[in-house]
Amino acid sequence: LYEKWIGQILDAAGDRYDEVRLYAFSDHGMANCDRHLDLMAKLKELPFKFGVDYVAVYDSTMARFWFLKNGVREVIADALKKIPEGRIMREDELKELRAYFADNRFGELIFLMDEGVLIVPSHMGERPIRAMHGYHPSAPQSYAAIFSNQELPESVRAIPHIYNLMTREAGEAKRLNHRA
Repeated sequence: LYEKWIGQILDAAGDRYDEVRLYAFSDHGMANCDRHLDLMAKLKELPFKFGVDYVAVYDSTMARFWFLKNGVREVIADALKKIPEGRIMREDELKELRAYFADNRFGELIFLMDEGVLIVPSHMGERPIRAMHGYHPSAPQSYAAIFSNQELPESVRAIPHIYNLMTREAGEAKRLNHRA
């Protein structure tokens, strides 16, 4: 269906312009979510009080923790290691993904769900939804896409590179419009 619509757009633009450059891209993939985990309930079983011993942000696909008292991190980490639907992100992995922050602004410990598992309830919602993004970048459904009727430059290899491509294309369009 998308191929048909894109073909119609190209045909309509081609009827009006000498040159048509089309780019269609996504910022992330989406995974079907058939499994749900009440992570908050599991951690409420521990002998700690939220807001006193630790704080956490429960997103749909990850939980981020900050620890307010000594010894709490180890117990929570041990509990999380027993949950098969996700895993604790290692510091070296976060660094490799350019998601590590020495000041821990996004969490001292990050627990990432397996692709297709939602934390429900979470601070993002009380009810499950059918699909979600925000899993590990190597997860099969996390890949983004870019399609074009132009050859893509070698420099376009990641989502942030699309900005430079679009800036270049906008400059080219402006130049062509001034010539006409």
